[in-house]
Amino acid sequence: MYIIRKLLGQLGQYKLAAILAPIFTLAAVGLEVLIPYVMALLIDRGISVGDMGQVFQ
Repeated sequence: MYIIRKLLGQLGQYKLAAILAPIFTLAAVGLEVLIPYVMALLIDRGISVGDMGQVFQ
């Protein structure tokens, strides 16, 4: 526990950045994981049926 307190004390003016960086990284990973799901929906609902309006939407 001493090491964590000492590390947090050294952050100083960068505390906000140190907190936000992992949060934004998790958000980016989450969105990257969603891309295959969205592409599968696009193929299933638009391309395979032939509904190009759904694809453009």
